[in-house]
Amino acid sequence: MNQTIVAMRSVTVLSFLMASSMFAFADDPPVEDLYQRALDKLATKQYQAAITDFTKVLELDNTYTEAYYKRGNAYFLSKRFTGGIE
Repeated sequence: MNQTIVAMRSVTVLSFLMASSMFAFADDPPVEDLYQRALDKLATKQYQAAITDFTKVLELDNTYTEAYYKRGNAYFLSKRFTGGIE
């Protein structure tokens, strides 16, 4: 009986931690939405805003190679030639 109670408490604590972690990041848009927003800013020549959003995408997913490429384009188009190297 005691093992059942311990197991139930563990499940309850684990469930709470998982739910808390989901809500902790609720303010951040999904990576794809953020990437699309950055593309929209790039298309409307809002280069600094696009760079900021592409950087946020890369903070969330550092394997998003297209975001690196597009961020480099934004640096180039804004004539900030050394920024794209970072």
